[in-house]
Amino acid sequence: MVKNSISSYLLLIVLLAICASGYAQNFTYLGFTYSVNADRSTVTITGGAVDNSSPLIIPDVAYNNDKVYPVTIIKNGAFKSYRGLKVVIGDNVTTIEGKAFEHFAEQQGNCTLILGRSITSMPQKAFEHFGQHGDKNKIIVKCDQIPTIVQQTFEHMANTTIYVRDKTTYDDYKEANIWGSYDESNKRNIKYAYPFPYEYEFESGKWLTAVFPISMSEHTVLSNFGQGTIVAYLKSAKYDKDAREYQLHFEYTEAIEANTPYLIKIGNSNSDFVSDTEGDPNAATLTKSVSIENKSGYEALMTGVYSQYTLAKNEFYLRNYEESLYFYLATGDDGSFVGANKCYFKILDQNGNLVPAKFSCYFDNSGEATAIPSITSLREDSLKKGIYNLSGQHVGDDPAKLANGIYIVNGKKTVIRHFK
Repeated sequence: MVKNSISSYLLLIVLLAICASGYAQNFTYLGFTYSVNADRSTVTITGGAVDNSSPLIIPDVAYNNDKVYPVTIIKNGAFKSYRGLKVVIGDNVTTIEGKAFEHFAEQQGNCTLILGRSITSMPQKAFEHFGQHGDKNKIIVKCDQIPTIVQQTFEHMANTTIYVRDKTTYDDYKEANIWGSYDESNKRNIKYAYPFPYEYEFESGKWLTAVFPISMSEHTVLSNFGQGTIVAYLKSAKYDKDAREYQLHFEYTEAIEANTPYLIKIGNSNSDFVSDTEGDPNAATLTKSVSIENKSGYEALMTGVYSQYTLAKNEFYLRNYEESLYFYLATGDDGSFVGANKCYFKILDQNGNLVPAKFSCYFDNSGEATAIPSITSLREDSLKKGIYNLSGQHVGDDPAKLANGIYIVNGKKTVIRHFK
C-alpha cells in the first residue's frame, strides 16, 4: 500500500513537471527568444541575435507552432548589447524592464526610439544612454496613456525631439511629472513636437495601396506587419480586346523599397506603422509606369502620394467595400480622393491623355497569372449611388439613419444634420 502511494506520488510529480515544462515554454521567432508568461497567452522577449547595422524591431506578436502570442514584456537586459541607431517597440508591449536597452545609443548619435501604443512603465536605466551623443535624436511616443518613468529612465538623454500624436497629447505630457520636465527651455536641448513624421493605419486581411518613406527587408516587413503579410508591386499590363479591359499584373515581393507604390495585405491584427522619416513627395520612384501590351504607346501608372490627393476625372483608386475590393473611376466632380501614404492609378494613351477604362487585377508569378475575382472596376454611374463617408466607404442609403456629418451622397459632398 505504501509502495503504491509512493509510486502514485512520483507519477504525480512527473506529470506536474511535464505540465510545468509545457507552461514554461521557450521558443525562437525571427531570431529572438521568448518565454511564455504566467497567463499562458502572452510572452516575454528575452533576447536574441542583433544586427547593429539594422533597426531593432520588437514585434507586436510572436508565432510558435501556429499559435500567436502578443509580446507584452521586454526582459531586463534583453538587448543591452545592441549598438545600432534605431529601436522600435511593438504595440502590445506593456513593460520594458530595467536596462533592457542599456547601451543603445551609448556611442552613437542621431538615434531613434519608437515606443508602442501599450507601454505602461519603463523603470530606471531602460534607455540609460539614449541621446547622449548627436544632435538629432528622436523619440516617437505612440502610447495611448502616458507611461510611468523615473528620473533615470533616460538618464543621460540630451539633444532629443520627443514626438507625440497631437496638441492635446502634448498638453497631457507637459502636465505629467517627469515627462513634463522635458521642454525646449531646459539646458539639455530636449523638446516636444507633433504630429508624427509618418503614420499609416492598416486593417488586416484587406488589400491596401501603400507607399513608405523607408526601405524594409523581408525580416523587417514581417517584424512590422506580421506573419502572412503579402506585398506586391505593379510589374506589367496588357489590354484584353475581348473583355475590353486593362489587366494590371502584380508580382509578389518580400522586401519594400522606399518611396515606391505597393499593394499590401498585413498579417497582424489592425495596427499602424509609424516612422521617424518623412516621405519624399518628389522621389522619382513614386510612380511606377509600365507599357500596355496590345495598346501601342499606352501606359499604366500607379502613383504613391504623401498627402491627400484629389483625383482628376478618369483617374482610378481602390476602395474596400464589405468583403470586396474595387477599382473606382473618379468623375472629377465628386470630391474623390486618396489619403496620405496611399496610391492611385491611371491609363494614358499615346498622347498622354487620361483614358476611362475598365480594370482587372492579377498576381503574376512564375508566368502563372491568378485573378483576384473581387477586384473589378466601377464606372461613374455606379459611383453615384448610395451614401459614402469621406474615406470612400459605403455607409448606407438612408440619410435618416446616419449621424450628423459630411458625406458623399450620390456623388456629391453633402452635410447631413438632424434637428431635434
